[in-house]
Amino acid sequence: LASYAFVQHAGLRRVGVVSDSWAILFQAEPGFLAAVSTPLGYHYVPVFSAFTRLLRLLFGGHETPYAWSNLAMLVLVAWLAFLLGRRVLGHPLAAALGALMLVGSAAHFEVTYWLLAGHQHLLAAIFTLLGLRLVLDLADGPRDPRRGLLLGACAALAGFSYEGALTLLP
Repeated sequence: LASYAFVQHAGLRRVGVVSDSWAILFQAEPGFLAAVSTPLGYHYVPVFSAFTRLLRLLFGGHETPYAWSNLAMLVLVAWLAFLLGRRVLGHPLAAALGALMLVGSAAHFEVTYWLLAGHQHLLAAIFTLLGLRLVLDLADGPRDPRRGLLLGACAALAGFSYEGALTLLP
């Protein structure tokens, strides 16, 4: 999966930070509290803002690591989709094909090539897929209240990761 993603998205080596991604980086600059308490435009996405602040601390102004982190997150989403597909479908080959289709989909080129802005979608997808796994665990196993709390946390983290999920009015 990872090698296919690397070959499919090899052009990431030449991608730079453009457009809205600069606004995202500038929001993360003043510090953690400012990043998570300030809306991004009209959108309030504190989980994404905290994640961006962490990336800013790790990578500074270097563009290439942001591109590779997008690719790593895409591989993680595909892996979680594979695990979910294997559990739901009961057939590893069908789950693997679904994960490969996710990685190879033209729709995900925008997500992976739009540095930083693409992290929003992938971060929300990670929390959503983890939440779906918890739903299956709750349906199959004993009712553990901690799993219900984790499910609520995954839903909140997903909702506060993607700018379209919750919007503040001006």
